[in-house]
Amino acid sequence: MAAHAPGDGAHRPTRARRRHRWAYLVAGGVALVVLVGVGAVWVHRTSGAASTLSACGDHGSVPADDAAAPSASASAPSAQVRSGTAVDSSTRASRDALRRMGGLGFTQGDQPMTLGSARLTTLFRGIAATGATIVRLDLNWAAIEPSGPDSYDLTHTLAVYRAATAHGLTVLPVLTGVPGWASSAPGGCGPAFAAFMDRASPPMLAAGVRAVEIGNEVNTTGMSPQAYTHDLLVPGARAFRAAGIAAGVTVGVISTGLAPARTGGGTWSPPDFLRGVYAAGGGAYLDAVGMHPYSWPDAPTADVAWNWLRGATDVRAVMVANGDADKAMWATEFGFPTNSDRGVSDAQQARYLAVGARIWGARAWAGPIVIYSYQDLDTGARDPEDNFGVRDTDGTAKPAYDVVRDLAAAAAAQGEG
Repeated sequence: MAAHAPGDGAHRPTRARRRHRWAYLVAGGVALVVLVGVGAVWVHRTSGAASTLSACGDHGSVPADDAAAPSASASAPSAQVRSGTAVDSSTRASRDALRRMGGLGFTQGDQPMTLGSARLTTLFRGIAATGATIVRLDLNWAAIEPSGPDSYDLTHTLAVYRAATAHGLTVLPVLTGVPGWASSAPGGCGPAFAAFMDRASPPMLAAGVRAVEIGNEVNTTGMSPQAYTHDLLVPGARAFRAAGIAAGVTVGVISTGLAPARTGGGTWSPPDFLRGVYAAGGGAYLDAVGMHPYSWPDAPTADVAWNWLRGATDVRAVMVANGDADKAMWATEFGFPTNSDRGVSDAQQARYLAVGARIWGARAWAGPIVIYSYQDLDTGARDPEDNFGVRDTDGTAKPAYDVVRDLAAAAAAQGEG
């Protein structure tokens, strides 16, 4: 989540999440609060897997005490990585395929991966009833290959994906955990991740997946943009596109959803991280950039430094400067928690979602907006993470529920036009 400076009307997070999706920073499996400059950074946790994305090592990383904006000299990628190839780089067809996925989405963190079939049916039926067309679900490498390639088991993940598609929802998998063994594998994370995606992509495509988001808020994990590009983005994009070609379908690749953060101390602001990805040659492999344009706890119109709904225009400027004006930016998470530590009121949540979605949708380069989340994990709990839903834990709709239905209807009408 956003970085907030003490004295700016927000106070720092005080405790780690028990088992769900948010943490303050996870390093080696331990949840910590890390100060960046004079503010704290909220970082998503997924299912508590063996390690975070930072486990992929430090290929091209910038030292934590010298984490200035990345430059082209920070890494020395091969010519192929720098330019991509006709097979594994972004194409007009792949970018258009992503645009056709337009609509409104929901993400519910790692919770769907923990539910039985009956509760999954209730969840996905409810999401579909809002008119949403996209659901963002974990692709947790660490849970699928916990102890090495021989432990590979995609069965449960595919079952969850199919439960979503059975309700007419388009699944957007997001890479989450990296298994600890991968960082010590021969050649590092890159070859191991390529092998994983070579194996996982065909069955995901058979289950109806047509796009993947490679990483969640990697700019806050301590993994440099150069390491991300070499060890996750490039091998993942190559493997996923190759599987698409073999299956005769066009697929899309979205960058890690960039989290609100400041550059320094092992984190990168969204514009700085994306500059580093371009400098390392990653731009050729992207069909869209992922962004988490949170303004919480402030209104989406607030003129404050941590309002990344406004700050997304700075990220867009990086895309344009690198020749990617024809690519969209997806808001793969956006939302406001209610009635909790630093939460907003139910009425404010509804108003802020409506205003924020209107601001986002007015931008010609904006892709779909994915709301975090559909349902509270624990309504009324102090932890904001428990209260992002547009429904209470017991299923009672908040005022924001009707707002989301209106937004979904408007998105559908725009797509038909």
